[in-house]
Amino acid sequence: MYHGKEVVITLPFPGSPATVAALEVLTAIGGEVFVVVGYVGAISPALKIGDVLIPVW
Repeated sequence: MYHGKEVVITLPFPGSPATVAALEVLTAIGGEVFVVVGYVGAISPALKIGDVLIPVW
């Protein structure tokens, strides 16, 4: 419970289809607000292990 609200923490399998499927299930059981956190690999000499990458669309 957080401020009187039930909280669920989940990490879906990698990939867009799995993430969408997880969000659909969470929505179906009453989820209203989602914060999606994931992990990614990158090939760039500018990035080092432990760096935080924030994607911008």
